[in-house]
Amino acid sequence: MRPIEPSLRARELGGRVSLVMHLHATAEQLQAADAHALPVLVRLKRLVDSG
Repeated sequence: MRPIEPSLRARELGGRVSLVMHLHATAEQLQAADAHALPVLVRLKRLVDSG
């Protein structure tokens, strides 16, 4: 099983990903889970990854 498969299955069943539980998610899943927070998450990830 690929790491992203549980996240994909959760979405198929109408659920959403939780980055605490699902460490792998597609851009679409992130958008569906927390659309309002996605830009902040992307900025923080870039900040952390650049350090």
